Amino acid sequence: MQGRREVASVQHSEGLPRSVRYEDLFRDLPAATRQAFERLEERSSYPQGATLFVEDQLGSGVFILREGSVRLAHSFAPGAAVSAVIALPGEILGVAATVSGEPYESAAQTIEPSQVGFVSRRSLMEFLREQNAVAFRLVQLLSDAMNSTLDRSRLLGLGADTKH
Repeated sequence: MQGRREVASVQHSEGLPRSVRYEDLFRDLPAATRQAFERLEERSSYPQGATLFVEDQLGSGVFILREGSVRLAHSFAPGAAVSAVIALPGEILGVAATVSGEPYESAAQTIEPSQVGFVSRRSLMEFLREQNAVAFRLVQLLSDAMNSTLDRSRLLGLGADTKH
């Protein structure tokens, strides 16, 4: 199973926002492009329960989940319900926050021992400036994720129908 899956009392994964997956970002691009990105990665092993980033922390970089799994949790307001999904190998975590320079929208904690690559914001932004095809693909994937989130909010009645 790839992508995100349901946790406890959370909505079914089909209704959850799409994630940016490593293979989608580099699909059909030259091997040299992928290799250049991998040279930027600092790979580390994390034990179960390790925190990769916390909600509202300024996006310092992206985390590429290579092995293991990570719980992403987002609180809607203090004391309110928490939405959680499980990220599986191949997902790139913290992309939107890192690219926008905004805080992470969720907290990320390993739920089993995990191998994770990290690329700093500075390195990622330089890479995207040099690799136009990757930058364009990332824009497409983030747009897909945004549209998925908007569709989900419409289903939940959180937003007006703006498809017309």
